[in-house]
Amino acid sequence: MQTFSMQSLTWAVVILSSFWVLMDAKAIGVRKGLVRGLGNLSPAGWFLACLLLWFPAFFLYLFMRPKFKRALAEGPAVAKRQPVASSEAVMPTHAPRQAAGWGMNGVQALVWGVLCVVAGLGLTGWSGWQSYQDISTWVQARGQLQEIDALTPEKLAQAKQDAAQSDNPLEQFVGGFLFTPEMMNVARIKAQSDMQTANANLQTELPLLLLGLGLVYGGHRLLGRARSRAER
Repeated sequence: MQTFSMQSLTWAVVILSSFWVLMDAKAIGVRKGLVRGLGNLSPAGWFLACLLLWFPAFFLYLFMRPKFKRALAEGPAVAKRQPVASSEAVMPTHAPRQAAGWGMNGVQALVWGVLCVVAGLGLTGWSGWQSYQDISTWVQARGQLQEIDALTPEKLAQAKQDAAQSDNPLEQFVGGFLFTPEMMNVARIKAQSDMQTANANLQTELPLLLLGLGLVYGGHRLLGRARSRAER
């Protein structure tokens, strides 16, 4: 239960901090195109980035937050100093980037694609291994519980008698100690506790497994987009 509580606390921190990023970005006035590079995201984009890749995205937002404020503060002054360019003057500035076929969006897609794939593979591997262990624990505890429930008082007495008739003193001691209703009750409680713990862990690990697979798929799509932009 302590492990499950820590996992729930971790998810609560991720979700609440991601919502804070969303509301803070809207309050500041963050918009796509405000800056260049990895920080060129809308508030909704920052929310999804923090929700899916919390560790790098959340601290990247904290790092970019002063730059957003500075860009918003300098925006009107820059607009007043610079004259409005005609369409003929704007066209040549964009032509080399389109001809190169590798714009800033392509770089962003490449970086975010690599991050998503790496994070997705790590999350999938960890949650998959933990899920496998918890499923094995659940199946083993379930089997033990079925064996204990199948021990009737007659079978328990017969097993205790067989142990007492053994020539091995250790088997006599262990049989006389284990094959009692009190020890069977303790074993039953232990098996039930193991099943509940494994079930609680699986409720968190299986969604994380699906999230990891989704990150791998999304990262693969982003890498494909970056590759197509590079080939233009």
